[in-house]
Amino acid sequence: MRRALISLALAIAFAAPAAAQRFDAPTTRVSAGSDSAIARVQVVPMSQARRAVRQRFPGSEILDSWVRKDRNGDPVEYVVRIVTRDGRRLDVRVDAHTGRVIG
Repeated sequence: MRRALISLALAIAFAAPAAAQRFDAPTTRVSAGSDSAIARVQVVPMSQARRAVRQRFPGSEILDSWVRKDRNGDPVEYVVRIVTRDGRRLDVRVDAHTGRVIG
């Protein structure tokens, strides 16, 4: 029983860093679309998306950021949660392909 618990703890410890991976480097993914055609998807780094939000909302504080994916698992947009200078909390959407703020 003790060995099983230790094995489980080690498995979780080694799996956690892989699960926490962020999109910090430019990435090209190959995915099959609905018509089975191969499409190449170029994705900007998360750091570029966060920089675009800082430029659009100067003086704001970034609380969190994450990626939204389509049905194929390809990144579509980043969401950056901020607090503006006047205290409003906003979820800012950034296009994952261009790095432009879209909403």
